[in-house]
Amino acid sequence: MLPQRHHCIICVCCGMLASATVAEAKSKNRRTKVEVVTPEQSAATQKDDDLSRGGTRRGILEYSLGGVTAAVSTTLVVFGSVQLYRGQQLQTFCQQPATFNSPECMSVLGNPVTNARISGGLSLGFAIPLAVASGFLFRRAVRIHRDYRKQVALTPYFGRGFAGGSLAIRF
Repeated sequence: MLPQRHHCIICVCCGMLASATVAEAKSKNRRTKVEVVTPEQSAATQKDDDLSRGGTRRGILEYSLGGVTAAVSTTLVVFGSVQLYRGQQLQTFCQQPATFNSPECMSVLGNPVTNARISGGLSLGFAIPLAVASGFLFRRAVRIHRDYRKQVALTPYFGRGFAGGSLAIRF
């Protein structure tokens, strides 16, 4: 049995713990107003915005990136087509009886016909996403450039003894 003094301390601690638990349960039952965080502009309302950012952007970066990705995509399409054609020609060459032991028909890394077809397929497979990305970049560049051309600029100028303004309308 605990002495009276320790018994009171334990009772006080248990009472504080119980009251804290009850207070926590009551605070959970209260409804608090939850603030919902939403984006300022959705994609639907963003269409009306000025993509040229007040005439500071012309879409040159998007045109450049679109041109580079289109060139890489075209290169991959040409390379893949050449590899597929080479694989087809190699297959007809290796099926002839006189060229059965030819070095073109044997490879350390597998069948040369299959290797050419795999190379062509991979090239064409990577060319498709690059062509799609190029299309999206060109589309964005055209939209930015169209917004840039629609800008109206009023530029004031001051000098010693004179002042004026310049109005530039791009359409």
